[in-house]
Amino acid sequence: MYTYIMRQVKKFSRKSLQIRLLCIDVILLLFSVVLSLIIRNGSIEHGSHLRSVIISFLPVIAFYLIFMYTIELYNIDKYYSLTHLIQAFSYSSFASLLFASFIFYFSPQRNTLPKRILIFFCIISIITLVISRKIFYKVNLQQKLPIVFIGYNSTVKNLLKHTQSTYISYEPVAIFTQSPIQYDNIHILSTVDELKKYIYAHQHINTFVIDKTTHSDELTSYILSGHHWGITTIPLDAFYEHLLRRVPIKNIDIHSIISTANIKNKKVYIKVKRMFDIMVSLIGLIVSLPILLLAACLIKIYDGGSVFFKQKRKGYAGSIFTIYKLRTMTIEDNGNSFLKQNEQRITKPGKILRKIRVDELPQLFNVLKGDMSLIGPRPDYVDFADYLETSLPIYQYRYVVKPGITGWDQICGTYHSSTIKDTSMKLEYDFYYIKNMSFFLDVSICFKTIMTIFRMQGK
Repeated sequence: MYTYIMRQVKKFSRKSLQIRLLCIDVILLLFSVVLSLIIRNGSIEHGSHLRSVIISFLPVIAFYLIFMYTIELYNIDKYYSLTHLIQAFSYSSFASLLFASFIFYFSPQRNTLPKRILIFFCIISIITLVISRKIFYKVNLQQKLPIVFIGYNSTVKNLLKHTQSTYISYEPVAIFTQSPIQYDNIHILSTVDELKKYIYAHQHINTFVIDKTTHSDELTSYILSGHHWGITTIPLDAFYEHLLRRVPIKNIDIHSIISTANIKNKKVYIKVKRMFDIMVSLIGLIVSLPILLLAACLIKIYDGGSVFFKQKRKGYAGSIFTIYKLRTMTIEDNGNSFLKQNEQRITKPGKILRKIRVDELPQLFNVLKGDMSLIGPRPDYVDFADYLETSLPIYQYRYVVKPGITGWDQICGTYHSSTIKDTSMKLEYDFYYIKNMSFFLDVSICFKTIMTIFRMQGK
């Protein structure tokens, strides 16, 4: 009974970590506002003025927290290095600075609002949040959650590569399988008796990750009975999706994805998204016109070729459309092949345009026309899409949504080659987006795209 109670307490504590972390961050951001005001004025302000300053900063703090959440700084399944934390909080702070400048400028009380303490606020918040997060990791996530894999396949093998990372808060301690495998510091259990003895000897272990293959009656009975004394079971596919934010392509259940995505019941989401696409693409084309003109001049001066690159792509419902981009490759290249690292076909201006993704701006015209959305799977050129439809029939499920300028794969994955292996990886990200698409996920992708632009990580 004691063991069961401790397991439930530990499980509850783990779920409450995010709330605890959020509360700490709110306090630190409020502290950063107060300290910024003290540094600026050299003394503590009287109550009414301090209260008005804090109230005026509340929208900024709310935006700060939302930005941090969307870039997964509240994901306790993995914790980050000092360098990553500094980068992530710097981006969050800079985005909040822009947001604050915008709302303070348009505020009716803009002449009385504390614009000059914004810089102090940003610097102090980065320092305090980074320090607190490292302390939080040290205190709360020092002990990884031990897990036992029931079954072994390529999905488990892929997960083991990630869960053995220093920055993942799960620790695989045992694998139940008849396969002749060997891993350092992981027990291989081949019989139910061995599994029972192992769990009995290590009563702090209470999480099984189970694949969906058929198991023996003896194993099934043991797992079911384990629920009475605190064993938690997680389906392998769900664990993979939760941890890696991808849908495992090799074990994919297309019926499950179709029923979960439930596109037909997302009519409101789709209509609102289309309205947002029209508004943003129209404003984006107008605002980016000077940038497009400058880029066009660079392209023309460099080799005198055409400014725009046009190509047939496959989009929603398998329809074919013409995509528009700024030309970043040599004049004779038609773009019907994948780029390699340090590809010689990219021009010098093209390298710059790709780094900051300016070459994608003409696709706003495709969004305005309705061929594309701002967010969705990357559209492939027609010949390659036809090849993939034959090699990977499940590939066609991407066509249930419009392709996008940016998307989950683009901001989470790397640049994929034309191999089936890389395409499968791309599909894992695309299917995750299709299965989980929502306003919140779209906002998260937008923020992460902005971070990619700031990092100049465009390919």
